[in-house]
Amino acid sequence: MTVDTKARVATNKISNSSLNLTNNDSTVNTTRQIGHFALEFDEYSKGYLEIATEDDNVEFNYDNDDNKYVVEGCDFKPPARVDLVSGEINGTDCDPELIYLNESYDELNFSKNSGVSGSYELVVKGGNSISVDNHDGAWDVLVDITYESSHISYTRSVQIPIYERER
Repeated sequence: MTVDTKARVATNKISNSSLNLTNNDSTVNTTRQIGHFALEFDEYSKGYLEIATEDDNVEFNYDNDDNKYVVEGCDFKPPARVDLVSGEINGTDCDPELIYLNESYDELNFSKNSGVSGSYELVVKGGNSISVDNHDGAWDVLVDITYESSHISYTRSVQIPIYERER
């Protein structure tokens, strides 16, 4: 098995920041597809968080009266995992979808108050670094499949995507 298409993987604390996702793999800068983007809210996280792309945003508002976050008509109590690609919160369908797999993005912007605590995981297509601590990953892999019998033998290479391009 070999990596067919490279990716960059970042896992960092949620902070007020802007992530530049421009891909410098070619002579012309291009935007990048995002394969995975999830938030982990810590147990004591209580506050406001907005995450925005150039075209859309998602706001997480903490309701102090009910001790829960409210987002896009759904609510959850921390600790929680929010997948901004699938729209799931703790594995349950909701609607905080911000990222679409067949789209490309220039940047992600985080805006929060001091009560929000947690981390995020991000995987973007392309081998060059992004604007935060990150490391190598794979977007898809090339696998050799071999069949052998007493009469025939063959090997075929198959590209296997890690991140589906369509929902």
